[in-house]
Amino acid sequence: MNFNLKISAWAAIILAIITFLDTFAITWLLPISFMPIKAWLVLVLILVILIGFIIISTKIKLNFLKIISYIAFIYMVLSTVLASVSKSIPLEGPTLAAIIGFIQAIIFLVFGIAVLKLKENYGNIGNGTGILFIVWSALMIISLPLFYMKVPFYGAMMMLTNLVYFVTIILSSILFFKASK
Repeated sequence: MNFNLKISAWAAIILAIITFLDTFAITWLLPISFMPIKAWLVLVLILVILIGFIIISTKIKLNFLKIISYIAFIYMVLSTVLASVSKSIPLEGPTLAAIIGFIQAIIFLVFGIAVLKLKENYGNIGNGTGILFIVWSALMIISLPLFYMKVPFYGAMMMLTNLVYFVTIILSSILFFKASK
Protein backbone atom coordinates (compact mmCIF):
# COMPACT_ATOMS: atom_id res chain seq x y z
CA MET A 1 0.00 0.00 0.00
CA ASN A 2 2.75 2.47 0.90
CA PHE A 3 4.52 1.92 -2.41
CA ASN A 4 1.39 3.03 -4.26
CA LEU A 5 1.27 6.24 -2.24
CA LYS A 6 4.86 7.00 -3.20
CA ILE A 7 3.92 6.47 -6.85
CA SER A 8 1.05 8.93 -6.35
CA ALA A 9 3.45 11.37 -4.70
CA TRP A 10 5.86 11.23 -7.66
CA ALA A 11 2.96 11.52 -10.10
CA ALA A 12 1.93 14.69 -8.26
CA ILE A 13 5.45 16.10 -8.56
CA ILE A 14 5.51 15.42 -12.31
CA LEU A 15 2.05 16.97 -12.70
CA ALA A 16 3.18 20.01 -10.71
CA ILE A 17 6.14 20.47 -13.07
CA ILE A 18 3.87 20.23 -16.12
CA THR A 19 1.42 22.69 -14.51
CA PHE A 20 4.24 25.12 -13.74
CA LEU A 21 5.50 24.92 -17.31
CA ASP A 22 1.95 25.39 -18.65
CA THR A 23 1.41 28.42 -16.41
CA PHE A 24 4.32 30.19 -18.03
CA ALA A 25 3.48 28.86 -21.52
CA ILE A 26 6.74 26.97 -21.78
CA THR A 27 5.01 23.77 -22.92
CA TRP A 28 3.49 25.64 -25.86
CA LEU A 29 6.99 25.72 -27.31
CA LEU A 30 6.68 21.98 -27.86
CA PRO A 31 5.64 20.71 -31.28
CA ILE A 32 1.87 20.70 -31.80
CA SER A 33 1.98 16.94 -32.34
CA PHE A 34 3.04 16.53 -28.68
CA MET A 35 -0.10 18.19 -27.26
CA PRO A 36 -2.40 15.11 -27.42
CA ILE A 37 0.33 13.06 -25.76
CA LYS A 38 0.64 15.69 -23.03
CA ALA A 39 -3.14 15.65 -22.47
CA TRP A 40 -3.14 11.87 -22.01
CA LEU A 41 -0.03 12.03 -19.79
CA VAL A 42 -1.74 14.61 -17.56
CA LEU A 43 -4.80 12.35 -17.38
CA VAL A 44 -2.71 9.37 -16.29
CA LEU A 45 -0.95 11.48 -13.65
CA ILE A 46 -4.29 12.78 -12.30
CA LEU A 47 -5.64 9.23 -12.16
CA VAL A 48 -2.59 8.01 -10.24
CA ILE A 49 -3.05 10.91 -7.80
CA LEU A 50 -6.73 10.05 -7.36
CA ILE A 51 -5.74 6.43 -6.69
CA GLY A 52 -3.54 7.80 -3.90
CA PHE A 53 -6.55 9.53 -2.36
CA ILE A 54 -8.57 6.32 -2.72
CA ILE A 55 -5.83 4.39 -0.89
CA ILE A 56 -5.68 6.97 1.91
CA SER A 57 -9.47 7.10 2.25
CA THR A 58 -9.61 3.30 2.43
CA LYS A 59 -6.78 3.21 4.96
CA ILE A 60 -8.44 5.67 7.36
CA LYS A 61 -12.05 4.80 6.48
CA LEU A 62 -13.23 8.08 4.93
CA ASN A 63 -16.06 6.86 2.72
CA PHE A 64 -17.06 10.30 1.44
CA LEU A 65 -13.51 10.96 0.19
CA LYS A 66 -13.38 7.48 -1.32
CA ILE A 67 -16.68 7.96 -3.20
CA ILE A 68 -15.83 11.43 -4.53
CA SER A 69 -12.37 10.18 -5.54
CA TYR A 70 -14.01 7.41 -7.60
CA ILE A 71 -16.45 9.92 -9.10
CA ALA A 72 -13.57 12.24 -10.02
CA PHE A 73 -11.61 9.29 -11.46
CA ILE A 74 -14.49 8.18 -13.68
CA TYR A 75 -15.33 11.74 -14.70
CA MET A 76 -11.73 12.54 -15.67
CA VAL A 77 -11.56 9.47 -17.91
CA LEU A 78 -14.93 10.09 -19.55
CA SER A 79 -14.38 13.83 -20.02
CA THR A 80 -10.94 13.33 -21.56
CA VAL A 81 -12.26 10.73 -23.98
CA LEU A 82 -15.26 12.95 -24.82
CA ALA A 83 -13.06 15.99 -25.35
CA SER A 84 -10.71 13.97 -27.56
CA VAL A 85 -13.39 12.54 -29.84
CA SER A 86 -15.65 15.58 -29.98
CA LYS A 87 -13.37 18.07 -31.69
CA SER A 88 -15.74 18.02 -34.67
CA ILE A 89 -18.95 18.69 -32.70
CA PRO A 90 -19.94 22.34 -33.14
CA LEU A 91 -21.64 23.85 -30.09
CA GLU A 92 -23.42 27.17 -29.86
CA GLY A 93 -22.72 29.29 -26.78
CA PRO A 94 -20.56 27.61 -24.18
CA THR A 95 -18.21 25.09 -25.67
CA LEU A 96 -17.95 21.49 -24.60
CA ALA A 97 -14.60 22.30 -22.97
CA ALA A 98 -16.28 24.94 -20.78
CA ILE A 99 -19.04 22.55 -19.76
CA ILE A 100 -16.49 19.84 -18.96
CA GLY A 101 -14.38 22.36 -17.01
CA PHE A 102 -17.37 23.60 -15.01
CA ILE A 103 -18.47 20.09 -14.03
CA GLN A 104 -14.86 19.22 -13.16
CA ALA A 105 -14.64 22.31 -10.94
CA ILE A 106 -17.83 21.32 -9.09
CA ILE A 107 -16.57 17.75 -8.57
CA PHE A 108 -13.22 18.97 -7.25
CA LEU A 109 -14.92 21.53 -5.01
CA VAL A 110 -16.75 18.64 -3.33
CA PHE A 111 -13.49 16.66 -3.44
CA GLY A 112 -11.73 19.50 -1.57
CA ILE A 113 -14.43 19.45 1.11
CA ALA A 114 -13.85 15.69 1.50
CA VAL A 115 -10.07 16.17 1.67
CA LEU A 116 -10.55 18.56 4.62
CA LYS A 117 -11.36 15.47 6.72
CA LEU A 118 -7.72 14.40 6.34
CA LYS A 119 -6.79 17.05 8.92
CA GLU A 120 -7.70 14.60 11.68
CA ASN A 121 -5.05 12.11 10.49
CA TYR A 122 -2.50 14.26 8.68
CA GLY A 123 -2.77 17.66 10.36
CA ASN A 124 -2.19 20.88 8.49
CA ILE A 125 -1.04 19.14 5.29
CA GLY A 126 -4.44 17.45 4.95
CA ASN A 127 -6.29 20.63 5.86
CA GLY A 128 -4.21 22.83 3.55
CA THR A 129 -4.62 20.42 0.65
CA GLY A 130 -8.39 20.43 1.10
CA ILE A 131 -8.55 24.22 1.34
CA LEU A 132 -6.44 24.64 -1.78
CA PHE A 133 -8.59 22.18 -3.75
CA ILE A 134 -11.60 24.29 -2.76
CA VAL A 135 -9.87 27.58 -3.71
CA TRP A 136 -8.66 26.14 -7.02
CA SER A 137 -12.14 24.87 -7.87
CA ALA A 138 -13.71 28.22 -6.97
CA LEU A 139 -11.18 30.02 -9.18
CA MET A 140 -12.05 27.66 -12.04
CA ILE A 141 -15.76 28.36 -11.58
CA ILE A 142 -15.09 32.11 -11.61
CA SER A 143 -12.64 31.96 -14.54
CA LEU A 144 -14.81 30.05 -17.00
CA PRO A 145 -17.42 32.80 -17.53
CA LEU A 146 -14.69 35.44 -17.69
CA PHE A 147 -13.34 33.75 -20.82
CA TYR A 148 -16.68 34.15 -22.61
CA MET A 149 -17.13 37.71 -21.39
CA LYS A 150 -13.74 38.56 -22.93
CA VAL A 151 -12.59 40.18 -19.69
CA PRO A 152 -9.09 41.71 -20.09
CA PHE A 153 -7.71 40.17 -16.90
CA TYR A 154 -8.77 36.63 -17.84
CA GLY A 155 -5.13 35.63 -18.53
CA ALA A 156 -4.03 36.80 -15.10
CA MET A 157 -6.95 34.94 -13.52
CA MET A 158 -5.97 31.72 -15.31
CA MET A 159 -2.36 32.18 -14.23
CA LEU A 160 -3.52 32.55 -10.61
CA THR A 161 -5.74 29.47 -10.99
CA ASN A 162 -2.81 27.44 -12.35
CA LEU A 163 -0.48 28.63 -9.57
CA VAL A 164 -3.01 27.62 -6.91
CA TYR A 165 -3.34 24.24 -8.65
CA PHE A 166 0.47 23.92 -8.68
CA VAL A 167 0.65 24.46 -4.91
CA THR A 168 -2.32 22.13 -4.36
CA ILE A 169 -0.57 19.34 -6.24
CA ILE A 170 2.69 19.92 -4.34
CA LEU A 171 0.79 19.67 -1.03
CA SER A 172 -0.88 16.49 -2.32
CA SER A 173 2.57 15.06 -2.98
CA ILE A 174 3.73 15.92 0.54
CA LEU A 175 0.53 14.37 1.90
CA PHE A 176 1.19 11.14 -0.02
CA PHE A 177 4.78 10.93 1.23
CA LYS A 178 3.58 11.55 4.80
CA ALA A 179 0.82 8.93 4.48
CA SER A 180 3.24 6.36 3.05
CA LYS A 181 5.25 6.22 6.29
